[in-house]
Amino acid sequence: MVAVTLDNNQDRRFVIRPNRSISWEGTKRVFLVMMLLSMIIAFSFGAVGFWPVIPFAGLELLALGLAFYLCARRCHWSEVVSIRPHCVEVEKGRHGPEERWLFPRAWAKVELLVPFYQQHPSKLVIRSHGRQVELGAFLNERERRALASDLRRAIGATL
Repeated sequence: MVAVTLDNNQDRRFVIRPNRSISWEGTKRVFLVMMLLSMIIAFSFGAVGFWPVIPFAGLELLALGLAFYLCARRCHWSEVVSIRPHCVEVEKGRHGPEERWLFPRAWAKVELLVPFYQQHPSKLVIRSHGRQVELGAFLNERERRALASDLRRAIGATL
């Protein structure tokens, strides 16, 4: 998902985030329902003598909970591209900027790199002076191409 804003001082900002189909609270509710169903089934089997089912159901729920947590955590990642009059700033992080890159606007170049293998996704990068940063690795191909086009127009436009 890409959101574009224009600040009061004419700075353009692109906020890039993965699509989130469910909130953290919703994820916890789904996990709770799955846990209840799994434990009802496991204890039903345990009550008729198949007690080894219970620890395996617990391990299964542990793996499911870990997978839900890692997926939900990954959905909070964001990338912010700020285009200012003289520089392009890229910030990446979960709840705030953890990494930051600055490129001179006059030399910043947006490229969509074609993959070596046909079925692999392209790679969107901003580069300048031998440094580059990848953007939108979690976007689908159509969104990545649209973002590349929008970034090229925004960086090339004179303010």
